[in-house]
Amino acid sequence: MKDKRFLLCFSALTVLVSGMVSARGYRDMTLEYEHSMRLENKVIVISLEEIAPRLSENEELIAKGVVWIDGVERPEYARVLEAQEFDQLFSKFLDLDIKDMVNYGAGVPGDGFNVTITIKSHPITVSIKTWTPDYNPERRKLEEFYAITMDIFKLFGLEELY
Repeated sequence: MKDKRFLLCFSALTVLVSGMVSARGYRDMTLEYEHSMRLENKVIVISLEEIAPRLSENEELIAKGVVWIDGVERPEYARVLEAQEFDQLFSKFLDLDIKDMVNYGAGVPGDGFNVTITIKSHPITVSIKTWTPDYNPERRKLEEFYAITMDIFKLFGLEELY
């Protein structure tokens, strides 16, 4: 009888915690880099995911970052991010002026690479994909997008693969 009560209480607690997590609305951010000509390091995927509610008043560790290169997870690049690092990247993406990016994005050559940044604030998902953001970013109004891309690459020590 005690086992049944314990199991029932444990199940109820699990449902309650799951509901609180869903209501919190965890956020994810993914950067996908795909080069059109490169054989090695052609596809790099960097995933940033909130893994726990903010743990303290000073916003301790809240997100994990995972890197895949050419479909293989690379644990040597994995890291845990502080709340401030994750929040800054997420906010920079939300502050992008998409209208300017779309209006000035024409007239680029075909070879290069694509960068896609996707954010999720459950249940909403937003993606922006652009061709070679470091190619004439001022004229194409991609300075901020390029800066976010480089911030993410630097955060994981991957700048030499960009």
